[in-house]
Amino acid sequence: MRFSFDTYWPLLLLLLIPYVWWMQRRTLTDLSPKHQQLAGVVRTAILTLIALALMQPVIYRAGNWISVVYLLDVSQ
Repeated sequence: MRFSFDTYWPLLLLLLIPYVWWMQRRTLTDLSPKHQQLAGVVRTAILTLIALALMQPVIYRAGNWISVVYLLDVSQ
């Protein structure tokens, strides 16, 4: 089994993470520091997951595998 990515340009989105944390420090909201830190972690995780999804991950498996799709029409 081999794991790879089809594109690598979405890694550039990870350069936005320091900007997210910088903007978080300059915010005018009245959240507690713990909540602001949690919001930063969540935003960073979302940005990272979006970048990983845009990289189009692919898993290659060796073997004689057959892909089967079943379609059932239940309309009248």
